[in-house]
Amino acid sequence: MSYQSTFRTTLLRFFIYGPLLSIAIFGLFHLYKYYHTSIITINGSTEPDLIAKNVDAWQFDVKGQPQYRLISATAQYYNTDNRTNLTVVTGYLYMPTEPYWEVKADTALATNGYETVFLNGHVYIHQAAGKKNSAQTFTTDYLTIYPSKKIAQTDAPITANRLDMVTTSKGAYLDLNNHSVKLHQVYTIYTPSSTS
Repeated sequence: MSYQSTFRTTLLRFFIYGPLLSIAIFGLFHLYKYYHTSIITINGSTEPDLIAKNVDAWQFDVKGQPQYRLISATAQYYNTDNRTNLTVVTGYLYMPTEPYWEVKADTALATNGYETVFLNGHVYIHQAAGKKNSAQTFTTDYLTIYPSKKIAQTDAPITANRLDMVTTSKGAYLDLNNHSVKLHQVYTIYTPSSTS
């Protein structure tokens, strides 16, 4: 074999195997990069770190008593900013000696774990009648709720139904612990119940 044919064979191998070797090195580099970025999330990532369906999550106090329960069709958790996007949301805020509060919404965004939950779309909050309270229902377009504090607020128009009264207002602050409700720009309609 001559020097010239060896040179041609080496040159031919370089042009055939060189690109394949480059593609393999490029692929390994990106596989390594993907593997590490999927474990350590990069800020600004639009991909969730966790996706769950048919979520049913509970929060208990140190005595084992339920504080709140969250049910959602889907949940997408983002580790970078500790937030969760939820769809078709139902929640229950448990009270020590009274009926629980039921909360429903089309979507929700929970931030900082579940310290703050922003409910959006057909928001419904209801408590059945108890020993110290009558049944009450609130509806609005959006509501911010603080589950551990059992406080909710909105600056959206809100409708409150309690006893024989329907009250609408522009915004509300609800302290669910002691049934304190602060309404702004209030309009109330009282309809006496029929006694027939």
